[in-house]
Amino acid sequence: MSRELGTPIKKIKQEYTTDRAIERDGVRYPLIMDGYFTVYEKPVKTDKGMTKAKFKAFIKYPQEYYQKYPTYLDGTQRPKDIVYDIVEIHNNGNIHGKIVVVTSFSVPKQFLTESEQDAFKNIGKYMLCRVATIVTIGLSDQENGLGIENPLPLDQRMYFGEAGGGTPYYDVRREDLYVYHEKMCELTKADISTLPSYFTDEQTELARVLFTSPVNTPLSLEQIKMSLKKILTLGNPHRDSIIYHIIKHIYPLGYKQIEKKLKLKVNERFLEEVNNRKYWESYLCEITATEKLLTYYIKEYGFEPTEKRYGYLIDMQVPIIRMLEKCQQSSHIPQGVIEEIQKVDLERSKMFIQRTAALLDAQFNEEMEKM
Repeated sequence: MSRELGTPIKKIKQEYTTDRAIERDGVRYPLIMDGYFTVYEKPVKTDKGMTKAKFKAFIKYPQEYYQKYPTYLDGTQRPKDIVYDIVEIHNNGNIHGKIVVVTSFSVPKQFLTESEQDAFKNIGKYMLCRVATIVTIGLSDQENGLGIENPLPLDQRMYFGEAGGGTPYYDVRREDLYVYHEKMCELTKADISTLPSYFTDEQTELARVLFTSPVNTPLSLEQIKMSLKKILTLGNPHRDSIIYHIIKHIYPLGYKQIEKKLKLKVNERFLEEVNNRKYWESYLCEITATEKLLTYYIKEYGFEPTEKRYGYLIDMQVPIIRMLEKCQQSSHIPQGVIEEIQKVDLERSKMFIQRTAALLDAQFNEEMEKM
C-alpha cells in the first residue's frame, strides 16, 4: 500500500460479526472483525487513482481465547491477527488493495486444532469479499459517508488488486535487500516448465528469437510454448540459459528492479555463495507461483491481469459488482446483499441529483435577483 496519505478529517471504527468461531474445551469463541475507515481532507494521488479514504480490517482471535491459548499446538507464539486487509478508496468510488494477508497460511495444519482449521478455511477469500462489500456500502452511507459526493455508477466501479506468489527471500523491513532463498521452488511447489502455458501472445512472441525455423514456416505461438516447456523441463541441457533470457526479456520490469537491488553493496555478502543459475531459477519459481495465484483470482472472482511485466507481482482488475456476485455465489456474503447495495446506491444517486438541482436553482435565483 502507499505511504500514509494526508490529513485525516474523520475516523470511523466499526465492529463486525463474522460467520466463524473456534470451539475448545466446550467453549465457543466467535471471531469478530474490527474495521477502521479513515477519510482524508483532500484526495491524494496514488498508483491507482486519487485516494479519498482508506479502510483497514482485522480478524483477530477473541481476547479471552488468545489469553488462554497464546501458542499453537507446537508451542510457538500465535500472532494476534488471523487475517487483515487494507484498501484505498478512490475519489471516483474505485477500490485498490493488495488482496489480503493471511497469517494462518504459513502454519502447518497439524499445529492447529480441528476447530481452528474449520474457522480458517477460505478465510482470505471471506475477508476479501467482506471488505469489498463493507466499502461499497460505506460509499452509499448518507450518515457516515466517505466524502465522495458523486462516485461512478455502481456497475462501472472497479476493484484493482495485485497478485504476488510470495517472496521468502524478501525482507519488507529492508527494501534494499533481495536475498536468495535456496528452497523457493520447494516452498512455492512451482514447476517452471508449466510457466509458458500462462504466457500471453505478446509474451510468447518475445521468445520467438530463441528458435529458428524455415523461412516460409514460422513457428506458431503454441509451438513456441511447447518448445519452451520442453527446454524448461529438468535435465534439459539448455534449461539454465533460457531461464535467464525469460526473466530478462519477458519480465523486464521485475528484472530491472531486482538487478538494481543485487548491485547494491549491502547485498554482496548474501550473494557471495549463491550460484547464479540457482538464483534465477528460484526467481522464476516465484513468478510461476504468482501466475498460479492469478489463475485462482481469475476463476474465483473474475479478475483479469493488466500488467504482467514484473512477473512476481501482477496487477489485475475486476468490476466490483462482478466480484460481489462471485462472492455471493460462493456464500462468502449473504444472498440479497447485492440487491440491497444497488437499492441504497440508487437512493444515494437520487439524493445527489436532487441536491445538485436545488443548488443550481438557488444559483439561478441569485443571479436573477442581481439583474
